[in-house]
Amino acid sequence: MPASTGGPRPIEIAVILAGGLATRLWPVSLATPKGLLPSQSTPLVLSAVNEAVEAGIEEVIIVAGPEDQSLYRRLFARKAQLETHMAAKKNFRAVSILQDLAEKGARIRHVVQNEPRGPGDAVLAASEHVGDRPFAVMMPDDVFFTGHNPGCLAQMLKAYKEGKAENVMCAMEVPEGDIVRYGIIQGRADVDGSIFATDVTEKPADLKTVGGSRMAIMGRDICHPEIMRVLATLGPGAGGEVQLRDAQKVLMRDPDQTFYGYNVTAKRGIRLDYGTLVGRRDAEALLALIDNPRVIAHALEAARMLAPDSELLRFAGSAEAQRLFRSS
Repeated sequence: MPASTGGPRPIEIAVILAGGLATRLWPVSLATPKGLLPSQSTPLVLSAVNEAVEAGIEEVIIVAGPEDQSLYRRLFARKAQLETHMAAKKNFRAVSILQDLAEKGARIRHVVQNEPRGPGDAVLAASEHVGDRPFAVMMPDDVFFTGHNPGCLAQMLKAYKEGKAENVMCAMEVPEGDIVRYGIIQGRADVDGSIFATDVTEKPADLKTVGGSRMAIMGRDICHPEIMRVLATLGPGAGGEVQLRDAQKVLMRDPDQTFYGYNVTAKRGIRLDYGTLVGRRDAEALLALIDNPRVIAHALEAARMLAPDSELLRFAGSAEAQRLFRSS
């Protein structure tokens, strides 16, 4: 990051990308927008807002399609009549939930993305509110379970404030077969699997294209405001959509811009993929086991009774399972 007497400019604003067609979640996302689908009992967009507020964000912009906009507004709107009704019934837990939604500790704005033209276009839709300020980008279908550690965005902001780079991306290593799903970064390795990035390729065809790198960008970014200028001139990329990664690739050519891939999964957290049906299933199972380990006993009992040939029972009897339980 270029030297500055005042240090890095503060990140006060976050843009949450809640638009798109979410075809990987069809048919469920045809009934409920993906950002309002739950992670356990919490809508994904609310999880993202909570993470942003924890990180010190003062203003949140939720970008969604025109048909979904009113639903997001309704979630965070003050519901005075309902609060009064719940208070009269002495349901103070419900009152607390309603008040918490309306008083998030950050100003929440709503912006329409008129057509699903990709994440880069969604970011650009928020440009009027972002102005000339550095900002965070959050994709709510990427959820990070960080336990007693600070949230993912808070961890990234710490790296930003330490001067790692002006642009910080959440990154983690993925299997070779998955690189076609992500933006892959290349660069110089730092501690704990993080990377000083010098190039990014959106959804590369093969490993050779990205010099053998398997470092994929996940759903959190800290962006220099110059990215808006690049997005305004950018045409469609992978999938016929305007890609944020393509704009970052252009900006990496600027010698005054620096980029850092922060690896949150290096003993700091677990990434849960709520963007696919299989990912949702696995994430909910993991969180259920963390909250209530007896779930596994119930699952084994049900499998023995109803699905004796299940993969669960095969794994439970394996040497790998025995080793895991002995070491835990």
